[in-house]
Parts: sequence; C-alpha cells; structure tokens
Amino acid sequence: MTELSSTEQILLNCIRDERVHSPRDLSILCCLNEPAVRYHLRKLTRFGIIQKCADPELCIKPGRKPDLYRLSSTSDIQTSLLLCRSILAHIESFQSSEDSDTTLAEWFLTSTGDFNKNQDLSIQELVSWLDKNHYVACWEAGRSGPELVISNCPYRDLHPASDLLCRMDEQLLLKLSGKSWRKNNDATQKATRKKCRFVMVT
Repeated sequence: MTELSSTEQILLNCIRDERVHSPRDLSILCCLNEPAVRYHLRKLTRFGIIQKCADPELCIKPGRKPDLYRLSSTSDIQTSLLLCRSILAHIESFQSSEDSDTTLAEWFLTSTGDFNKNQDLSIQELVSWLDKNHYVACWEAGRSGPELVISNCPYRDLHPASDLLCRMDEQLLLKLSGKSWRKNNDATQKATRKKCRFVMVT
C-alpha cells in the first residue's frame, strides 16, 4: 500500500471505533473542511482501509441518504488473506506455471463481471478499470510506448515472495486491452518498490 498522508492518518484516528461516520461528522470531528474529507475518504476506500456502509435507521427515512463510512473489519481481512495465501501457494502445483497466471486473471475478471474475450479498452479505460478495482493507476508516455503506473497494489501483502500476481496483472491487461503488457523489472524499480510500471509490448 502507498504511504498515507497526514490528513488520512487523522481521519483514520477519528474512525477507529465501530460506529459509522458521515463526511460532515468527520469534518467537524477532525477540524477539516468537508471537500478535503470526501476526497481522502474516496482514496481510503480505494485502498480497502475503510468501506461505505448503510445505516438501517436512515434507510427507512425518506430523502437523500448521506454517505457513511466505517473501518474495514481487521478480522475479515486477516481471514481473507489466509485463504488467498493458501490458494496461491497451491495453485501452481495443480497447473503449469504458464497457465496459472492466465487462470487467475480469468477467475478475477469473471468475478468482477468484466470477462469478455472481445474487450479492447483504451489506456484511459484501463486506468478507470484499475482504479475501480482498488489499484491506484495512471498512465505516462514512455520511451517505447505507453506505460501504466500503479502506485497501490491491492493484494501486495498476499504473496510478496512470488511474481505470480504480477504475471496475473499482465494477463488482466492483455485480456482487457487486447495488447500485451510487460512489468518493468529494472534495478531502480526493485529498489523503490513504491510503484509498478507496465509497458505496452509492441
């Protein structure tokens, strides 16, 4: 995960209980302006640290419902991590290494409802898809062509010693755009580990 800003740390300190909070409540509680609170709440939601939720009491009342947020359940996250690590640790023993990344990509796309063999997303559409699925992405014009820059890998903690998930990302980009992508593994990239770059292979 990327480093959190001081504002995001303040927000998290205010949300560290079981209650739900509206952006307005948090702006008062944290002494921050509401637009800034909304911006950082969206970012923390993309990271999976907090989640939107509904208040049953508000749902029965007429009128527009405010957005409400709460901290993601730590126990839920840990249980999910354990299950995913177990699956990833064994998947390559059941399939050849070349097929496991493709299978994972197809499973992922099927679960998101985006599995379509005739996809041909543009670069900007790829960035939107990545952001929707909790990556934090942008694109840049590289020396040899377009580069996708990912500053948050939503499953970085799942299998840090394996490149299987990076290969899965390459397959995801291929299936979504119809073009081949290769992760940039140069020395400076390994040294920083802050961002991942995927280069379009022409």
